[in-house]
Amino acid sequence: MAIKKLLWFLLLLLILLLLLLWLWRVAGCGKKPAPGTADLVLDVVTHSVWPDGTLALALPIKNEGTRAAGSVTVTSVSLASAALLSPSSLPVPLGEIVSDNRAVLQTHFAALAVPGSYTLSVSGTYKEGAANHSFSFTAPIVLAAPATGPVTGVTSTIPIQKTPGIPTKPSPIPAENGENNLVGPPVPLGPVLHPFPVAPNQTGPVKAPSSGSGMSITFIRDTGSAQPTGVPPDPSTAVSSTSGVVLATANTYLLFSIDDGQTFTREDPTTIFPQSDGGLCCDQVILYDRNVDLFFWLMQYWSAPPPAGSPKGTPNGPNRLRIAFAHPADLKTNFNLWSYFDLTQGTFNSAGSLDYPDIAFTNTFLYASVDGQDSKGSNTGLIVARMPLSDITGSSGSVGISYVGPAQSTDLDRAFASRLTQSSADAMYWSGHVDTSHLEVFHWADSSGSVDLHTTKTNSYCNTDYTTLAPDNQQWLDNLRAAGTGAIIASTRKTSSNAKSHGEVWMGWTAARDDSSCKDSRPQPYVKIVRIDDTTLDSVGEYHIWNTPYAFAYPSLGTAPNGDIGVAVSFGGPSNYGSTTVGYLGDYVVYYVEQSDVTLTFQLTNPDGTGKVDANGNPVLGTRWGDMFAVRNSGRDNTFLSSLGYAYKFVDSTKSTKCSTPPGCTYRVHYEQWSR
Repeated sequence: MAIKKLLWFLLLLLILLLLLLWLWRVAGCGKKPAPGTADLVLDVVTHSVWPDGTLALALPIKNEGTRAAGSVTVTSVSLASAALLSPSSLPVPLGEIVSDNRAVLQTHFAALAVPGSYTLSVSGTYKEGAANHSFSFTAPIVLAAPATGPVTGVTSTIPIQKTPGIPTKPSPIPAENGENNLVGPPVPLGPVLHPFPVAPNQTGPVKAPSSGSGMSITFIRDTGSAQPTGVPPDPSTAVSSTSGVVLATANTYLLFSIDDGQTFTREDPTTIFPQSDGGLCCDQVILYDRNVDLFFWLMQYWSAPPPAGSPKGTPNGPNRLRIAFAHPADLKTNFNLWSYFDLTQGTFNSAGSLDYPDIAFTNTFLYASVDGQDSKGSNTGLIVARMPLSDITGSSGSVGISYVGPAQSTDLDRAFASRLTQSSADAMYWSGHVDTSHLEVFHWADSSGSVDLHTTKTNSYCNTDYTTLAPDNQQWLDNLRAAGTGAIIASTRKTSSNAKSHGEVWMGWTAARDDSSCKDSRPQPYVKIVRIDDTTLDSVGEYHIWNTPYAFAYPSLGTAPNGDIGVAVSFGGPSNYGSTTVGYLGDYVVYYVEQSDVTLTFQLTNPDGTGKVDANGNPVLGTRWGDMFAVRNSGRDNTFLSSLGYAYKFVDSTKSTKCSTPPGCTYRVHYEQWSR
């Protein structure tokens, strides 16, 4: 009897232990934590109404989770009662979408009444490891008549401050991981148009010639500079035409030369200016305006972190752009003495951070542009401001500002990540994509308080496949920011020598290679430049930088006094690692001073600092090359051109040929000055 009771007791104990073990497993204890989860959302949808009334919609499906979504497939898509014209059949595979990335489905629907509001519905499936999941989204689509009237600027006043002129103790600069730039809205497909012939010439990258080579270009300077910080360097440079002073920036420091760029010393901005918000970040830009004999130095600051002890999920605080200015002669005496003013989120009534800034000047104004964000960190479009040069050079202690942004016109959403026009005397120009065959051009005359808008046609271009592998089989081109969104990052004005003729504004961006649904006879990504009449704002022609075995990307343009247009552009391909080049448009050749011998790769990180993984839990590697370059006028008579380029190199290939193994890899930056 005692044995029977003991057996029953042991059986009950075993059942209890099994029950506790089951509860322990259900609670997630005792098993390896999953490498995050995918979270698919429908990002900002863009649309274009074609001349025949049909609708093109670009549908970006973004992964906001911490693990990749594999085998993403769209199984259905509808827009109210409109028939789906393309894709011609469903389902459509979009492949794997890693964390914080997106895939774009281009669609085309039959006509709907404009204006009108309609509901878009999208659904599909994806995988995480062996598990199958589904998604379903709806979004309102508002079709409005095209904007016609001018956009009036908002005005205010900003105080001018001065640095103490005595260097302070350096402040730590947060590391930039190469992924901080927002991705702009996708460009929807446009109708197939080819209004302009394009010269069939292919551009060849070659080694820069030595002095006296007899070639049509002469390199006056090729000066190696200090090791930069930040990924990528985001270089910019400017040259005084009278004093021999040259300034050049990377992400987090500035180089200073008083001998016309033959030698440089390194300066730390944190010892010159007060450290505001979250501290100095990146994206510095340098300009020199010979009319007022001033250097302009733009710096971007990180957003302020939440106060200590804030609940999880508390958004970051504000950030700012700081624009400093000084005479080159004064810098020779005391480099630490600058005047400056700040453009903050409050200046522009922006709910989120400011990012990817630029500056340019006319005879009357200093212009600044920056991308805005909402409180959740999504893009809201380009903000463009201008400040009178007379205020900057005057003695009032303040500067007036007038700006336009998405709150004044949603059309500025299209110009997200676009750059301002250099070498323009009496007006500022910038542009954004309506679709892949139309641009919206913005024109702000110095004599006007409002911005004019105009839509013009271009040759259609492909915007899906930016694949270009380097010799190590790595995708060297960052296809999300300045490439994949068609950001117009190059713009310069060429005035006419004939007073009765109009001038032109040349605007360029990175276009994609041919794919299964788009044929443009471009086997690699290339640079597309559209010429805009500076008075009518209509397009008048195109120029392509392309070559069958090479990809070209990230252009910058500048105009010499004789009308020659200088270019800085990156190239790479199956036989060439990503490298920078310079030259003149029309020569169909560009020159590199040093080639890279490796592609920068690193594991991508989530906002919480954890490493990104694919749908099977493997690390996701990323690459960054760059999206900020500059071509500037230089030389005593302003007839030379200058730029800052770089190559990515092994520190010592005899010790390591892996960037992850010491001594690893480094950027080697070059200050380059050239002329005819």
